[in-house]
Amino acid sequence: NRILLTQLPVGISSELAIATALVNRFNIQREHIAGLAAVLGSQNTQNIDQIKKKMSLFEHKNNDELLRGEPGQPLVKTDVELIEIKPLKAFKKGEIVAVRESNASSQLIY
Repeated sequence: NRILLTQLPVGISSELAIATALVNRFNIQREHIAGLAAVLGSQNTQNIDQIKKKMSLFEHKNNDELLRGEPGQPLVKTDVELIEIKPLKAFKKGEIVAVRESNASSQLIY
């Protein structure tokens, strides 16, 4: 696969255009465009490590937060603390809910 850049609109850098194309092509969440553009625009590998640290990119400690609300994923600690049990509530379209994986399990998943 190739990304071909021609004439970009004023204010759009080549890094931003390429990051947007990659995000669209590989179905990555759009919130990662800025971080990806920053990594692409870096001139040396030392800068890349600093960018990754400051933006918390590619760190395992944040993986659970990136999967927050994804169906089948375990609830993150923040949501476990805020959860309310409402067995007869009528849910709205798009509302995030938690269920138990099985009757024998105490693990809640989105």
